[in-house]
Amino acid sequence: MRILNGRRWEAQLIRTLAHHLAGAAAAWLVFVGQVLLLFLGRHGFPLISDVDRNYPVSVLGMTALLVLGGAVLVPTLFVPASLLGEVAAKRRGALTRWVVALVAAGVLAPTYAAVLAVATDASPGRTLLTCLVAAVAVLGPTAVQVGVAHGLWSYTSQRRPRPAQPVS
Repeated sequence: MRILNGRRWEAQLIRTLAHHLAGAAAAWLVFVGQVLLLFLGRHGFPLISDVDRNYPVSVLGMTALLVLGGAVLVPTLFVPASLLGEVAAKRRGALTRWVVALVAAGVLAPTYAAVLAVATDASPGRTLLTCLVAAVAVLGPTAVQVGVAHGLWSYTSQRRPRPAQPVS
């Protein structure tokens, strides 16, 4: 990387931060999409089946789950997993980065879910199910986070500005 007005590390830091912020935004969008699909499936299934439809539908609760869940999970799970994947696979390819990040997220999510289940005094069976669902649910957003951050890094690394030609 060229030195930008004597500030090479600052430019690289800003570039890295921008890539990870874009990845975090993409991960949040995938999380919102997953929760919306779950919501539609949960409330759409009774419409096509013979299941009792007498349960409340809370749009406000759904909105709170999307906003708060994404706001908590992006900085505490997706970004750390992505950064761990980037650090662990510094000189390796994108596949290694994805694998390390997915493993990190697959460990962090069940840990968070288990702590939450123990704090709410859930049964062991429900705790195990929650941990399994949490491990699977974070794979998509984590893969998108790593893919967007790495893809932007690769794209901007290839688009180097040409040095200015002297005017003659």
